[in-house]
Amino acid sequence: MNKYFLLGLIFMLVFSRCTEHDDIRQTINNSSSFRIQAAHFSVSGANASLPEEDQIRELDAYLFDEGKLIKKYEDLARQDENLYSIEVPDNKGTLYFLGNSDAITDPSDILSGMAEEDFLQLTTLPSASSASHFLSGKLDLNGTSTSRQVSLRHGVARLDLSLQDAETTVKSITVKQVAKTGYLFGQDPVKTAPHTEFEDVNLSFEPQLSASQSGLLYLHEQQNDQLAVSIVITHGGKESLLKAQLPATIKRNAVYTIRIYGNNAVIEAEIKIDEWNDGEDQELSPDLSSRVLVNPERSVFPEGVVLAGSQDAIQVPYAASRMTLVLDAPSAVDLLVKDPSMGLSVEAVPDTINKFIVTTSLNPIGHAEKQTALWVRYKMLEQSYEDKINITLQPNDIQMEGSLSFDTQRICDYAKYLDGELAQFTLTGGKQIQTEGAWLKAEVNEQHPEQVRLLAGWKPNDPEADGRVQEGKLKILSADGDVLEEYTIRRRNYGLPVVNVDGTWWCKYNMRGNVKNFDDQISIQEDPAKDVSLFDYLSTCTDEEWLAVWGDVYQGNNPNGLPLRHNGTSFYYEGFDPDNTVQIGDLPVTEMAPDGYQLPGEAEFSQFKMDHATSSTNINFGHGATNGYWTQARKRLNIKNHERTNLMFGGVSYGPVHHHSIKIETANSTELILFGPGAQNNNQGSNMFSPLSIIFAGHFEGGFTWTMEGYSTASGKGNWFKTNTFYPRYTRVIRCIKSPVEYIYN
Repeated sequence: MNKYFLLGLIFMLVFSRCTEHDDIRQTINNSSSFRIQAAHFSVSGANASLPEEDQIRELDAYLFDEGKLIKKYEDLARQDENLYSIEVPDNKGTLYFLGNSDAITDPSDILSGMAEEDFLQLTTLPSASSASHFLSGKLDLNGTSTSRQVSLRHGVARLDLSLQDAETTVKSITVKQVAKTGYLFGQDPVKTAPHTEFEDVNLSFEPQLSASQSGLLYLHEQQNDQLAVSIVITHGGKESLLKAQLPATIKRNAVYTIRIYGNNAVIEAEIKIDEWNDGEDQELSPDLSSRVLVNPERSVFPEGVVLAGSQDAIQVPYAASRMTLVLDAPSAVDLLVKDPSMGLSVEAVPDTINKFIVTTSLNPIGHAEKQTALWVRYKMLEQSYEDKINITLQPNDIQMEGSLSFDTQRICDYAKYLDGELAQFTLTGGKQIQTEGAWLKAEVNEQHPEQVRLLAGWKPNDPEADGRVQEGKLKILSADGDVLEEYTIRRRNYGLPVVNVDGTWWCKYNMRGNVKNFDDQISIQEDPAKDVSLFDYLSTCTDEEWLAVWGDVYQGNNPNGLPLRHNGTSFYYEGFDPDNTVQIGDLPVTEMAPDGYQLPGEAEFSQFKMDHATSSTNINFGHGATNGYWTQARKRLNIKNHERTNLMFGGVSYGPVHHHSIKIETANSTELILFGPGAQNNNQGSNMFSPLSIIFAGHFEGGFTWTMEGYSTASGKGNWFKTNTFYPRYTRVIRCIKSPVEYIYN
């Protein structure tokens, strides 16, 4: 009796220890259910899915064991909204899921016994225009449970349009060189599907788009540096072409947004990238009273990492760290990183329970203190709870001010040309700054070596200034010279042909096309007179070559050049606005110039003033081959004149045109060639166009500026370089100067 009593007592004690949690675990272990959900489209952290995008219409699964396909599950039956039942032999192997793939796969390609590595190299069927939307996911089975939660990820990228200018409509969008096929499952690193064809996809809108639109196009995952977007817009009744470059790496689960914005003068386009999230947790919400905490005795923390007394919060220094966390939990758990942008990662230690390696990346310079969390998922219950381990990442101890801004990957990509001071740093602990890349320079304050300025430089007539990405490195060194942190800085290297006029860098040519667009201008590489004197080139070139470099004219309300036309009676400029009230000279000095350039002002034009009390701004260049005078700065300025007796434009005689060489005789000065199309002052009457009156745009108030009042050689009146005041409607020729730059490199 004592023996049986003892056995009964043990039986009672064992089963009295079973809790509500054990009952839940037993129920789930006896099931063979998989809870399937689709990740949401996410833009700026918010759910941005369109109707039907997250819907799973049909679902197939493929079971691999020891690298071979052993079973296919086609068109799985749905038990409820997102619950599917699958019988898995021995509950082991790897399950791959494909959702909504009926239109993009050939079932004959997936054969029993095929190798897992071959399966993962399968590609979609070629798509016409937009890629077919499908989902994929993976689940590794471990034999301990047949109940799992699987998040399917979108197999394509989405292209959206964000239209942020109320006066702009979109007529068409063309995406060039789009891959027609992609991999069924993501590749690491991202690759373009082999043997794929490429096509240009054109999207036309009738009526024209006047508001933002999501889901313009779906793109296969691809590595493709030929992807570009051309957008035809209408603004102010005029059509324009905008261009933007898509990233070379197009990732599945990402939203690429074409953002069109403007200030009523300049309309631009850029590409913004958002990641799709992993889908929301589907919670069963059982009442678990136990909290998950960090075990301080079994965990390992590096120097500087502090565990709070509550054991549910960790403070981490800004430098990268690696720690071992052991969690006290009522059952096996996973740790989840919901915001990967925070630079946090988790890896479970193999063959252990609730032991994890947690790494934090460097909190870059300029970033504030960061708050994030590691969320707890109970493996047996297939869900997340409110339990979490809070993580505080301290700010970098280097102070920074300026335009420089690093992302979490420690990259600052300006995506345009700029120069000058990028940032000011205040260092600590004897740290130093080192740069790589000739265009970057760190300037240390000799009196206060902890204060460092970072300068971006400019190279005159740089043959590589063709818009290519220019990359440099910023390194933070210890007092001993060891590299502690490394950052990447990028800009687009653009430049225009320039000449040095006694210390001022003048553009060699007049602006044409859109004044903000480098691609519209005569580039350094395409300069027809880069190896010869521009004066000599203009003296001998054909009329067609002359017109190609002549430049355009502008009004203050329009950054686009006005093309020259002839109406059968008179020359005029297409798009001329007789009611324009915006003076070019009243605008910001950089408004009507490409990045890094500006309009000349009083200081620059003063270089040409004659040393005469009454005629310093009324200078007769004459008609002769050579001339000259002394400037107010008592420097000799030599002049050369040349007349093309009859310029032909489209079969119509424009008449004589001039170009003038002015050169200040100093050691660092080269010649500047003045020329350009005549001015239009109204849109009717015989005097609306003055072919030999060249009005140069200058940064002066009230319409005051410099002009070349020209006359034919036969008239004997000379060519007068002078100042005057003009109404805003008068067209101007824009000859920019390089904005002052502190650092010039060779």
